[in-house]
Amino acid sequence: MLETKTKFVKSQYRHPDWLALALAAGGLAIVVAVVVLTNSFRLMPDDPPIYDPDIYLAMAQSPANPLSHVPPFEWRILTPLIVSWLSTPALWGFFIVTMLALLACGWLIYKVCAVLSVPHPLWAIPLFFTCHYASAFLVQNYMIVDQTCLFFVLLAFYALFTGQSWLYIIALGVGALNKETVLAVAVAGLFYQKADNAPNPGHWWQRNWWLLVGAGLTGGVAVGLRWLIPGSSYSLPGEVSKNINLRLSGHLLRQLFSSVALSFGPMLLMMFYRPRHTLDWLRQHRALVVYFGLAVAQLIIASQNARLVVYGFVTVIPLVLVKLDLLSQRYKWKPFYLYSGVVTGQIIFYAVFWPHLLFWN
Repeated sequence: MLETKTKFVKSQYRHPDWLALALAAGGLAIVVAVVVLTNSFRLMPDDPPIYDPDIYLAMAQSPANPLSHVPPFEWRILTPLIVSWLSTPALWGFFIVTMLALLACGWLIYKVCAVLSVPHPLWAIPLFFTCHYASAFLVQNYMIVDQTCLFFVLLAFYALFTGQSWLYIIALGVGALNKETVLAVAVAGLFYQKADNAPNPGHWWQRNWWLLVGAGLTGGVAVGLRWLIPGSSYSLPGEVSKNINLRLSGHLLRQLFSSVALSFGPMLLMMFYRPRHTLDWLRQHRALVVYFGLAVAQLIIASQNARLVVYGFVTVIPLVLVKLDLLSQRYKWKPFYLYSGVVTGQIIFYAVFWPHLLFWN
């Protein structure tokens, strides 16, 4: 039976919010510094091909620009709209929004892990910033909408796990104006159950009305945008068929492996430590399992593999922290050295192996 509210557990690992914000700011500053020093910011090309940032920039600068009407980008209106409201040049507007969104993401992944009573939740922040496609890639390509999408995904999960019904509904409804990926959270939320077994009288739909409203609102916004802003050259069945043929004509398993490896790096190996425990943890967090499955399933309808799969970090990072705590207790390793070793391994992985896996992808 599905429930609606996570039971809060006092944890020795809870920390002040200011400390989490400071750590997130430090992690973001390091990522930005690396991007600046390597001169890897996405620059605007003078000629085609046209990439995602060019389209979003056009949407923020002028609705009359033909690039502002390219599906499915034309339905992701929130971030370009926010940028157009700022009294700064569009490029600076996107950069400001990106910095604020990633800072909030660093703080929110800590809050999500703390609510789930994950050991040492502060370490979720450096793990988040060492996921290339959730951090450095988004700083390099700061004129896209994935940064704000990650924010709404995390905000919705935080509201879900804390039982804040209206925050959950707002996060999904507003997030759907930004990118349709939040639909995965809306679907996953329907599988949410709380940690304890306290009796809950009444029908499921009476106790979980806000989960149903959130799912209905998110779907309604996504459909409404496509009705109000028709994309004549876009067909979802056609895109699905094209991408399925693309996957089958290539090396499907190799693409899947490289996508997951590019998204999460070597920390993903922690999930294979004590697999029975992993299955038990996943059974207790069905919403996160469903969400991860939907994040990977995006490969069916879109390209740029790792950039899509990385949305599953909301599932991976809490589980990795649980596994690291088990390792620390089992072998009497000091948590600081173990956790910092994994973070260092992440950095080395992306510095050394990332180009090779990118070729596979």
